[in-house]
Amino acid sequence: MVGLATYIIRYRWLRLAGAIYLLYLAWKMVRETGTRAEESSRDRLPDRPGATFRRGALVNVLNPKVAIFFLAFLPQFVDPRAEVPAVQILALGLWFDLVGTLVNAGVALLAAGAAARLKSRGWVARAARWIGAGVMSAFAIRLLVAQRR
Repeated sequence: MVGLATYIIRYRWLRLAGAIYLLYLAWKMVRETGTRAEESSRDRLPDRPGATFRRGALVNVLNPKVAIFFLAFLPQFVDPRAEVPAVQILALGLWFDLVGTLVNAGVALLAAGAAARLKSRGWVARAARWIGAGVMSAFAIRLLVAQRR
């Protein structure tokens, strides 16, 4: 049987690995110059239609936080006297997915339009890289110095 101390040690190693990975990503973001970023995006083959959507859907389906959210959130809206509560939960889940997809599609279209307009301004890409690297570094530092619980 594995003791609690073993889990704590594993958790600490996992946090350390996560912090190191975040710092690595931040370093890569800062290191990449604007011309290299533009060249790599031009040379890369475009995704087939729907490939990006399928990858995003797969990430969401495999995300355990989504299932936990639905298990915690939806049952409070189900009528306890219903003959088949599972049908109500399914309907609520599908409605949530439909509305969420419409909102996310709108946000994606707005972001794509903004990205197209800002692409000609090199300073925006540099600032975004530095801000992103700063946020990742801050998360990494938070992981490293957080109180052990």
